[in-house]
Amino acid sequence: MKRFLLTIVLLCSLSGAVKVYAQREPQFTNYMDNKLIYNPGYAGATENICATLLYHNQWSSFQSDLDKSTAPITQTFTLHGPINFFEKVDLGAGVHFLNDNLGFEHTFSMGIDLSYKRRIPQLANSMLSGGLSLGYVQTDLKGDWKPADPSDTRLPGSVSDKSPDFGFGLYLNNPNFYGGISALHLTSPSLTWAGGGNSRIPRAYYFIAGYNYYIPDYKLELRPGTLVRTDFAKTQYDIHLIAMYNSFVFLGLNYHAQDALSLIGGIYLNKSLKLQGSYDITTSDARPFGGKIEVLLNYCFNIPIGYSTPVYHKSSLWL
Repeated sequence: MKRFLLTIVLLCSLSGAVKVYAQREPQFTNYMDNKLIYNPGYAGATENICATLLYHNQWSSFQSDLDKSTAPITQTFTLHGPINFFEKVDLGAGVHFLNDNLGFEHTFSMGIDLSYKRRIPQLANSMLSGGLSLGYVQTDLKGDWKPADPSDTRLPGSVSDKSPDFGFGLYLNNPNFYGGISALHLTSPSLTWAGGGNSRIPRAYYFIAGYNYYIPDYKLELRPGTLVRTDFAKTQYDIHLIAMYNSFVFLGLNYHAQDALSLIGGIYLNKSLKLQGSYDITTSDARPFGGKIEVLLNYCFNIPIGYSTPVYHKSSLWL
């Protein structure tokens, strides 16, 4: 466990020394509760079946004077849970969808996530999962722009292409800490448009980690964590700290390096339903466009699928 935590600290320190740039992958403030989008190894990591819906508005005050288009908008949906067909085989499965609108470009991707889980007694009885994502990605380029020179024939019309997409991830889970590494777009999909244009999606690598620190006397739980993204040409990282009171309401901060400081808050409407949101105070040159807004809704429920271990209770109250 000490070696694992030391690795987390070293990777976080190294990520801070790398110059930060923008990259193609959508960036989410509430990444800590949207892990399946980044890591297929997370499929089935919880005891329940969980559905998560996220809405992301990149710049709340942005609007083009030319065509009145709005800021980049992204939505994601994930659904996953454990599947145990055999007594000694732990599996997880899920699906994910991403819909991203960036100016004239629209990207849609979806995938099926499968994971195999194995208990690691030597590491505080943690669960290690290896996951594979199989899906596709589609990019559309809308040809309804208004160029300064209408006679420019180099601009394509409305075009579209799609390609298979694959990802892989490892995820380590424990009641007190978690960590994962993953690689998305393994084949670096190339999307070719009519007229010779093309768009390539580079491989993206992720490292995520977090720790849960309980203070029972105050009914308080502190949750620090980080997410590092890189394609080895550019790197970004986030660091967050969330404080939860009485397993009911929580507040926190997230720092997106050289871009924004985020305010995060949420509440459990009941034991199964969680609502949370965030607002980014932009610190980069994009400040005039306003802050980033996100809203996330998470619902978890239990439907036993496959084999389940019998539970024995010694108290007569459970009979």
